[in-house]
Amino acid sequence: MIGVVIPTYERPGRLRTCLEHLSLHDEISIVIVVDDGSTCSYPWDELKKIMPIDLVRLRENRGVGMARYIGAELLSTYTSCRYILQTDDDFIALRPFFQPLIEALYEPNVGMACGVSEFAHNLDYWSSDPIFPIPFTLENWLVPTYVWREVGNVDPDLRFWEDVDWCLRLRRHGFLGVGVNAARCKVEHRVEGGMSTLDRSDIKIQARKLLIRKWDGIVRVGDSDGIMINWDGI
Repeated sequence: MIGVVIPTYERPGRLRTCLEHLSLHDEISIVIVVDDGSTCSYPWDELKKIMPIDLVRLRENRGVGMARYIGAELLSTYTSCRYILQTDDDFIALRPFFQPLIEALYEPNVGMACGVSEFAHNLDYWSSDPIFPIPFTLENWLVPTYVWREVGNVDPDLRFWEDVDWCLRLRRHGFLGVGVNAARCKVEHRVEGGMSTLDRSDIKIQARKLLIRKWDGIVRVGDSDGIMINWDGI
C-alpha cells in the first residue's frame, strides 16, 4: 500500500533506528534505501533482517535529489503502492503515523501530508490545529501515487532544496500540502559520521542558484544562505 524512499549517507545507526520503527507499521509494502555513496561500512545483512528493503548503492555522493529520484523511479515499478513516503534516515515513525496522513489526503485539493515532529513546532507556519497548511515538507512527505505522477519526480540535479522545488510544482498543479499533528514522528538531527557534501555551504549555494534560475521571479536569495518565495507568482 505504501512505498518508502530513504536516502542515507554515513549514518548506519540512524538508518537502523529508522527501519526498526518503520517495521512496526503494517501499511508499508516496500522500502527502498538509496545509499548516496557512503564511505563507512553499513551492516546491510543485519539491516535487511529488520525488514525487507530494496537497496541501491551509488558509487559516489550524488546528492539527496538524485537519491530521491532514483528511489522514486524504482518505486514506480511496484504497482501495489498507492502512496509514496519520502523521508530521511534520521526519521522515526511513531504510532499512529500513516492513518492520520491518509485521512488528511482525502481533504479537498490536498496532495501532500506530513507528520509533525517536535522540530516542526519551531517553524513559523506550525499550528496546533489538527490539520494545518504548510508551504514545504516537514522532512517526511506522504503523497498519493497519482499526485506524484502528475507533479513529477524530484529534480535529480538539485543537491539541495529538492523538496522546495517539488512543493512549488505541487502548488503549481493546484494541490496543497498539510501538516497533521496526529501523525507522530521524531527527527534525529545529528551527524553520525563525516559531513556529507550536501552539508557544505558551497553545494547549498550552487543548488540555490539553480533553483533561482529554474523559478525566475518566484525564488530569490533570502537571509544568509536561505531563500525567499513569491507565492503569488506560482
